[in-house]
Amino acid sequence: MSQDKNFVSTSGLLSQNGRRVLVTGAASGIGKAMALRFADAGADCLLLDIDAPGLQSMASELQSKGSRVSIAKVDLRSKSQIDAFWAE
Repeated sequence: MSQDKNFVSTSGLLSQNGRRVLVTGAASGIGKAMALRFADAGADCLLLDIDAPGLQSMASELQSKGSRVSIAKVDLRSKSQIDAFWAE
């Protein structure tokens, strides 16, 4: 299969190198999928979820791929936890 000389790789278009993203619900489902995609694109990830073991597992998975990851257990239904997260 020949490569069109005007072909642009999506990896270049979707690069997140040097960016930091915050992903909520990152321990499972859509949040996990988003965290994986952002990490694959080169972003540093700050992962939030109420599932602490799931967050730790996700962080380990991304770190094993070379991503810089921070995690925080936050229940987004709780204003006091959200306020405490931002204050930190």
